[in-house]
Amino acid sequence: KTYTLSATVKVADCPTAQTMTTSAPAKDAFKTALSQSMTGVTVSTVDLSKVNCPARRLNDGVRRLADPSVKADYTYTSTTNVAKPSVSAFQDKLNPKLTL
Repeated sequence: KTYTLSATVKVADCPTAQTMTTSAPAKDAFKTALSQSMTGVTVSTVDLSKVNCPARRLNDGVRRLADPSVKADYTYTSTTNVAKPSVSAFQDKLNPKLTL
């Protein structure tokens, strides 16, 4: 059966988010982290997008509404209903792989 899942990860700033969303190694890191966090699943697609990074800022002194982040939208298959990983388990798999 095919499932979808999303995960959002805070990053330092919008340039970092931009780099991650266009980086093949970052995409591979997100894919591997989910595969390792959910035993028995095959990740077929990972789409990375920026979150809370406006296309244009009028002034750097403007209030920030939320932290810049990267959102990963996954599509994966599994023969059984595998529980979603905890945030800490996913982060433990992802963080060491993000050495951009």
